[in-house]
Amino acid sequence: DGKEPMIANFIETQLLKLQNFPQGSAFAVVSMLMVGAVSLVFILLNRRFLGGSK
Repeated sequence: DGKEPMIANFIETQLLKLQNFPQGSAFAVVSMLMVGAVSLVFILLNRRFLGGSK
């Protein structure tokens, strides 16, 4: 089939259906940190190469 669940669906399954709170919480925190890191990289690149606000 080749269909992979999205991270939000995986977290929902871990928390609500399987009641695996430690793993679901860990994935939620790690995914938030990854989004924050990618956002920070884009902000820094914007400032450096596009002359955005400082």
